[in-house]
Amino acid sequence: MVGKSTLYDVALKAGVSTGTVSHAFHHPELIKEDTKMKVLDAARELHYFPSGNARGLASGKTNAIGLFSFDMLISSPLWYVPKSNSDGVVEEPEISTFPLYVDEIEHGFELECKERDQALVLQALPNGKYESFVDSVGRVDGVALVEGFKPDIATIKALCDQRPVVLLSEPKSSYNALSIQVDNVAGTYALLDHLVLTHHVRDVAFLGTLDSPDSYERYNALMERAKRYDISVTHPSLGKWGASIDQAMAEARTFVEREDFPQAVVCVNDQLALSFMAVMRMLGRRIPEDVIVTGYDGILAGRFSSPKLTTVLQPSQAMGRLAARSLIERRGKPWGEPKFKLLPTKLVIGESCGCRRPSRPSMDRLVAADVSWFDSIKMRRGHNW
Repeated sequence: MVGKSTLYDVALKAGVSTGTVSHAFHHPELIKEDTKMKVLDAARELHYFPSGNARGLASGKTNAIGLFSFDMLISSPLWYVPKSNSDGVVEEPEISTFPLYVDEIEHGFELECKERDQALVLQALPNGKYESFVDSVGRVDGVALVEGFKPDIATIKALCDQRPVVLLSEPKSSYNALSIQVDNVAGTYALLDHLVLTHHVRDVAFLGTLDSPDSYERYNALMERAKRYDISVTHPSLGKWGASIDQAMAEARTFVEREDFPQAVVCVNDQLALSFMAVMRMLGRRIPEDVIVTGYDGILAGRFSSPKLTTVLQPSQAMGRLAARSLIERRGKPWGEPKFKLLPTKLVIGESCGCRRPSRPSMDRLVAADVSWFDSIKMRRGHNW
C-alpha cells in the first residue's frame, strides 16, 4: 500500500511553499503556469490527494462520499445546433434523448444517500483536469467513478490504496476497487435472438463507436451470437455524425443508399438509436417498415418515442444505489483487493423492431376502470361518499 503523502511532501519535492501547493489546487490563477505544473507533477509522483474538508480533523474523515462523472448535464443531444429566436433568445435544445443512463445512475446514488442520511458530492469533471480531480476526491471518504471519466492508471491505483473506490460500467480489473457492470453479453444475446427468431432478420449493422468497455462487450457479443445463426453483421463508420444535423444527414444518407443497407440497425445505446430514428424520418424512411432500430440502456425517452424503442434495459438506478451503499458501508476503508459485481439486464420489447403496438382500451373502458378502482378504495377505507 502506498503511504499517504502530505502537502508538505509535495512542497518539498516541488521546491515551493505549502501555500503555493494549496494555490495550485484551489486557486491556480494566482500562480505562474510553470509553477503550477511543477506542483502537479510532484503531486502525481507522490500520489498526493488534498485532504479538503478533513484538513485539521483528527479522524481525517469528511463523512461524505462522491460520484464523479463526465458532464452529466450536457446541454444538447448529439447534433443540436443552438438557434436564436427573433428576440435574440437562444432556444432550448430538443430534449427527446434525455435523461441519459448516467443521470439514472446519479439518481440512484442520490436516493441511497438520502435514505441513509449520507452527505454526498456530485461532480462532473473533464478528463485531463488532474488538479480539479485530486482536489475534489480529497473532500470525500469514498469515490465512485462513472465510465467515461477516468484519471490516469497511476492515480486510480493510488486512490484505491487510500479510499474505497467503485468503478461503474467497468469489467473485472486488477484495481483494488469494486467494479460494477451490467451483463452486456446476456442482454445482447437476448436482443439478437428476438430479432432473428421473431422478425427473421438476416443482416444487422452495429452502429456506435467502440470507445468504452460496454460498447466493446456489446459489439463482441453481437458478433459472437451472429455466428449461431450464420447472419451478417457490419460495423459502418459514423464519421462525423455528432458534428451537426447537416453532417448527420449526410452520413445517414450515405449509409441508407448503400447496397448492403441492413434489415436491422443495433445501436450501442438509446441516445444514438433515438437520434438515428429522427434522421431516418427526415430522410423519409419508416421504422420499422424500412429498417428495424434497437437501442441499449432503457432510458426514459425510449418509452415515449414513436415508435416505442426496443432496447435492453440496464438497471442504472440500481447500479447507483449499489455504488453508494457499498461506499457507505466501507466507512472510508479501502477494499484491499479487486471486487466485482455483475448486474442483470432485461430485453424490453417496443415497436421499433416490428412488434405490433398493443391495442389501447377505449375511453369508456378507462373511465369504468377508474370508477371501479375508486369504489374499491372507498370500501377498504370504510367511507360512504
